[in-house]
Amino acid sequence: MRKEKSIAWSLFKKAVNNELSGDESVRFEKWLDASYKNRAYFQKARRFYSESEKEAYDFFSEYDPAPAYTRFAEYAQKTGNSWKTVARIAASLLIIASVSVLVFVQPFRNDPMANQGILIEPGKPKATLTLSNGTKIVMDKIDSTKVLSDLKSLIEIDSSGIKYTGGKDEPAGPPKMNVLEIPHGGEFRLTLSDGSRVWLNSETRLEYPVAFNSATREVFLTGEGYFEVSENPDKPFIVHSGNFSVKVLGTSFNFSSYADDPQHVLTLAAGSVEISDIPGITGKHFRMEPGQQFTLDRESLRTEVIKVDPEIFTAWTKGSFVFDDESLDQIFIKLGRWYDITVFFVNEEARNEKLTGTLPRFGDFGTIMSLMEQVSNARYEIEGNRVVVK
Repeated sequence: MRKEKSIAWSLFKKAVNNELSGDESVRFEKWLDASYKNRAYFQKARRFYSESEKEAYDFFSEYDPAPAYTRFAEYAQKTGNSWKTVARIAASLLIIASVSVLVFVQPFRNDPMANQGILIEPGKPKATLTLSNGTKIVMDKIDSTKVLSDLKSLIEIDSSGIKYTGGKDEPAGPPKMNVLEIPHGGEFRLTLSDGSRVWLNSETRLEYPVAFNSATREVFLTGEGYFEVSENPDKPFIVHSGNFSVKVLGTSFNFSSYADDPQHVLTLAAGSVEISDIPGITGKHFRMEPGQQFTLDRESLRTEVIKVDPEIFTAWTKGSFVFDDESLDQIFIKLGRWYDITVFFVNEEARNEKLTGTLPRFGDFGTIMSLMEQVSNARYEIEGNRVVVK
């Protein structure tokens, strides 16, 4: 039987309440069998919440699970589970809500970093927009709505992002393009002229036409973007990114294509896409279904299509990082882009240590480092905007 390294919080909650279906019971048993600590943790949870209906209500409430979870963590420690064990097991409850996020932001006893006055702040909406005439607009402190015009297209900019409405390109010549660039520690949302919506992550560049007036809707991406494409069978939407192109009609997908990452990764949430124009793989096309992920290794040109949970790879658009058996090296690459930090590995072996869990994207950086120190073998020192991993 394959062991489950993590379990969804929804299943854990159902198990405590004796509400698991047959298939869910099988999955939950695999998680229990993966470690005796998992089973001991679950038994204590059942005992704790069976003792008080109010505790159970508070813990499972969508509104404020914090107090009851803190009491349970203290209870678990008194009865043999350390804070490190509680945090490690709770980190395996993968869901973008409720307690697994709470665990990462909840202060811990003997927390060496929580009171250091660390000034590293999470990212925020900020970007630079370059219009077709070369005008640059820096957007980092947006407290009101701005309305601009580019080739008869209205551009509305506020704290929620950029929206294009109306407008037509001139009938002759190439389309007039705008460029949106997201720096370190930033993110931004964009609504294109056809109604398609795009979430752009840190260190990302998107080039796109002011209006789509050709037979196709084509944009150019470097970095990471989540696309919700408006359906139009007569005008396919195409994303070009370095090594290949993605063709869609009406689809939701996440596309990570950073220049310094070893792989291109496309995760399909809904609809269908066709991947083509891969250098070195002449004439090969890939058609994907929802819940599939395509990866292309930049160096070897090796391709792979696997089944995944899209929520893990789109969680950043909803305010969370979700890590599923990811190395510290990869985790710190993502944290570095968002918190605008530089990371140095003194302990090279720590690069390959893997963690599973959820972190709040807007969480306090010192608290996040404290938790990671408790659930990993590495130690961290923070000096300004530099993190040293020991």
